Amino acid sequence: MIEYCDTNGDGTLCYDEVFDCVVMAENEWRAENCPGYGMATCANPYEPCVCEGAWTCLNIEDISIEVM
Repeated sequence: MIEYCDTNGDGTLCYDEVFDCVVMAENEWRAENCPGYGMATCANPYEPCVCEGAWTCLNIEDISIEVM
């Protein structure tokens, strides 16, 4: 599962990657078993995996508000 879901290639999984992986697996199943049903489009509620010191979208939003 790690190889399939580890989108940032760090060898570990975070909540963000697992959520996206489950949606991807569901969509692959739907494409194979219910081709006309449509794909699941679920907003990921988790913060993306980040490297130490990298800003998240919430950090960027807060900084933008401070600058304005």
